[in-house]
Amino acid sequence: MAAKYLVGPITQTMTAVLVLQLVEQGQLSLSNTLGEQLPDVVLTLAYTQNVTIGQLLEHRSGIPDYLGTSELERLCRDSAARMKQYTPDDVVKMINNSGGASFTPGADFELSTSNYYLIGLVLEKVTGMSLFHLFQTKIFDPVGMCHSEYLNATPSPVDYTGSCWSNTVGVTLDTKNYNPSLAGAAGAVVSNAADMAVFMMKLFSGVFFS
Repeated sequence: MAAKYLVGPITQTMTAVLVLQLVEQGQLSLSNTLGEQLPDVVLTLAYTQNVTIGQLLEHRSGIPDYLGTSELERLCRDSAARMKQYTPDDVVKMINNSGGASFTPGADFELSTSNYYLIGLVLEKVTGMSLFHLFQTKIFDPVGMCHSEYLNATPSPVDYTGSCWSNTVGVTLDTKNYNPSLAGAAGAVVSNAADMAVFMMKLFSGVFFS
């Protein structure tokens, strides 16, 4: 079996598929706002009240990246911070500590891990299912991606290699010294090359949609 690895931001493409499936089924609209879907989060991140699901998907929300350069540098140096189990409240606090909106929603484009982490919370709220279950039953199982998994905790002693890089710090990273709960729907999937090829082929053939 080919080695598994952290697929990082490719997780976000899978997350977008889950969102668009719900849109197709009429359970969610791209014009829905965080104020409507995650009112508890908006209590902390008041400026996100009118951010839409579509703006999150397109990285046009203006929500700052809780895994920006300075935070990545800290995590690369701090093994305890990489290993801890992160709850949604923890990550929302990290987003809040990243500052206010970078721009008015829809006015610009900026890649932000925060967008897809928050989309993951929306998915769980709308469906009443865990992200583990959604990825497994809606993405992996239907197309036979039997070497793929959504991780929400360190799966010790299993080791899926990745890397931790910033502008000034680079360390080898694997899931024995990194807890994917930090990334959530923005980057917590592990897979292998064969499964990734299957995913991309099925995605472009429209298999995930009616």
